[in-house]
Amino acid sequence: MTQTYVGSALEVFSDLQSKATSNSIKNLTVVTSMGVGGTLLGLFAKTELPSLTLTGVFYFAVLALIGWSANKIMERIYLNKSYTIKDIKADRNIS
Repeated sequence: MTQTYVGSALEVFSDLQSKATSNSIKNLTVVTSMGVGGTLLGLFAKTELPSLTLTGVFYFAVLALIGWSANKIMERIYLNKSYTIKDIKADRNIS
């Protein structure tokens, strides 16, 4: 019976962890989308587009590489992260 309770507690903690991760990703997606939308609105509000330069293309490529790398690193960290329950005191004489 104690094993059932411990298993149930582990399942609850696992569900909480997945919901927290999912909510964090949704919040980051909303904030990022708002930033991109604001930038695009600022560009469309101008009467003429900025000129394309080699420096600008290189800068964009570096930023894209940094963003992609950060995403892959964070994905790997959170996929390998495990949560443990510490200090479990189980009563052996449960009726």
